[in-house]
Amino acid sequence: MMKRLLHRITATVALTAVAVSCVMTTQKDEDVLKRMSFKASYFSDDTKTVLVDRVKVYWQDGDEIAVSGAEMPFVTSLEEDSPTAVFEGKASEADVYYAAYPYDAVSEWADEIVLLTLPVEQRAVAGTFAPGLNISVASSQDADKNFFFRNVLGYAKFTIDGSVGDVTSISVTANGGEALAGDFYVDCSSDAPEVVPDAEISVVTLVSDSVLEDGDYYIAMLPGTYEEGLTFTFTGPEGTAVKKVERSLTLERGNINVVNISGLEWEPDEAFYVKVDDNLADWSGDYLIVYDDVTSLLVFNSWTGSDKGVSTVNLYPKLTSDGIPAEDGDPYKAVISKVGDYYSVFVTGVGYIGLTSSSNSLAKQDAAPSSTDTKYLWNLSYYEGELWMANASYSNRRLQWNASAEIFRCYTGSQQEITLFRRTSSSQTVTPTPDPDPSDPDPSDPDPTPDPTPDPDVPGEEVPDPVPGTTGKYGWYELPAINYTQSGTYLIDSSDRNLYYAHHLCAGSEKGPGGKKARNYTVCYSAEHHCPVWVAAPRHSMYEGSANRTNAYAKDPSIPSDIQYSSKNTGGSCNKGHMLGSAERTSSSATNRQVFYYTNIAPQYSSTFNTGGGGWNTLEDWVDSKVCSDTLYVVIGTYFETYTDRRGYTDSPKTISFGGRDDVTRPSMFYYVMMRTKKGNTGKSLSECTSDEIMCAAFVRSHATPKGVSVGEKDMMSVSDLEKITGFTYFPNVPQAPKDTYKASDWGL
Repeated sequence: MMKRLLHRITATVALTAVAVSCVMTTQKDEDVLKRMSFKASYFSDDTKTVLVDRVKVYWQDGDEIAVSGAEMPFVTSLEEDSPTAVFEGKASEADVYYAAYPYDAVSEWADEIVLLTLPVEQRAVAGTFAPGLNISVASSQDADKNFFFRNVLGYAKFTIDGSVGDVTSISVTANGGEALAGDFYVDCSSDAPEVVPDAEISVVTLVSDSVLEDGDYYIAMLPGTYEEGLTFTFTGPEGTAVKKVERSLTLERGNINVVNISGLEWEPDEAFYVKVDDNLADWSGDYLIVYDDVTSLLVFNSWTGSDKGVSTVNLYPKLTSDGIPAEDGDPYKAVISKVGDYYSVFVTGVGYIGLTSSSNSLAKQDAAPSSTDTKYLWNLSYYEGELWMANASYSNRRLQWNASAEIFRCYTGSQQEITLFRRTSSSQTVTPTPDPDPSDPDPSDPDPTPDPTPDPDVPGEEVPDPVPGTTGKYGWYELPAINYTQSGTYLIDSSDRNLYYAHHLCAGSEKGPGGKKARNYTVCYSAEHHCPVWVAAPRHSMYEGSANRTNAYAKDPSIPSDIQYSSKNTGGSCNKGHMLGSAERTSSSATNRQVFYYTNIAPQYSSTFNTGGGGWNTLEDWVDSKVCSDTLYVVIGTYFETYTDRRGYTDSPKTISFGGRDDVTRPSMFYYVMMRTKKGNTGKSLSECTSDEIMCAAFVRSHATPKGVSVGEKDMMSVSDLEKITGFTYFPNVPQAPKDTYKASDWGL
């Protein structure tokens, strides 16, 4: 029955790649990268990146592949598209190599397992698919290091001609909610690589800036069986056309499936501006920037003086149950566009708005900002019923409405929040982030969950101050002793000007005591090493929910941008090691995105330390078993001097290329400092516990710890002993904590 709609054309990808040469002949240590080249050869009817003659897929000049053990992509140079290409780059020597195309699709390596991303939005290119959408993987499994690339995706093909009508976008939706795009895992060593989705994103869209010209177009999708069928939605200047197949369909990897779309029936659309009331996966689009006081909708549409936005129109009388009609809102729209990690905002009749100094003054310019012009870029988020448009350079300032002066300017939170209305049609919705925040945590969890009540000796205190004091009277239990001062918009250590701090509250609906926002984590980040020094956080089941891993790698807005990584690239035989792990913050997508700030990521050896069974992963898995209903408090840290652990493993820090920088220090040691009640289920905050009721210890592993080393007493030391090594004071807010002693048996060892 499926053949009535889909005609299968087998187009299984198989590339042959041969390791040709290694031009370096000496190796000083295991981290030396050797120049080598791989030959990608034409194997069957298609190969790689651009579709030719409808079935052949050729390499193009500048194509990039990711190779295991390489810090940077392997690149090809071609005079013309070709079924054969030679890729050159540098990688460390290995018995087995793994590879993936395209380079930018790779998020994480774990030996043969690779985490890849298929974009939800794909650019329409006549006659082929957009660059980077023929995702393929390979492994070398013989002495000659032959590579056999295999496609992991399936495709839907659409032919646009005069019988179809004008089309600007095509969306495919899985009626049963199956994954069509997003993050997924693949085993590079498999002859038939199977896609394992890591996010249930059930829609994928082919987009264009104009009406599609006549020709063939392709949408890449995750292969699988769609039990309730697929819905194809076509959008154009005249409206929307929908084609539904409401029966089980199967899309196999490497197959191109033809969708017959002749004779579409178009229905005209009505467009409206609809209020945004959730986080969006992508904020790009047309909006009205509004101050909404329930009885009026004052739109930012004009400018006064040198630094103020104003409103000359109230659209409240135009508001209907569907929103504000497009014909009423279009003359005043603001266009929000993705630029690097942030967004530009162009207000009709005003220009691109920004903030050129840490003041209230708003700025504007005619030229579109680049990705480095962060003063004219913005970070958008929505949580707790509030829309925040924060400046990328001055992250503590956001666009707000000053009701007394009746102007739009940038404030630190003292004025009224703005509201956004997004332009949609009747066939569209304001699409939230794929994994919406779950409901509030189970209130039956005993206190403290997770934000303990402050020390009862402090009368009238509702929420503890995030800055620990020296007497233990104030603050969050997990925080080390810190003494910082304000430096512009940032928090910097009063004694060591290389150390910066940031406190991150949960960005979802997570609650602490008194209904206040729960805290996520605090980070200490080194401008010298370009690496986190420690991350302090509570661990509790309320932080673990149904949200998927977001892979939202980005710079921390609360730490200077120029001292952080500039990309998610890896190097130095390392991959991206989270301090606070993604799996430890799945209570909401918004909160999970925060653990993907670069300030929470350190370089860790990819083959032995930060992979399945590796030295760090083994310790992380063990720590997970110690989370309790009374809350486990942890400090996860790094060390930057030569270190030998009690097992005899020694490692030294090294400057490596990582995260788009060439001056990152690879740590020599990682540690956990942990504290909780011994019973784990007392329902008491630590301030109510005696020393005998609390246990704390440090768990330390040299970065040279190999795979297969179980957690044991040799990993342990007293918290006081670790303080002598690192120079930090841990748990100052719990003065009765038994930091001088530890018992392995308390921790089940």
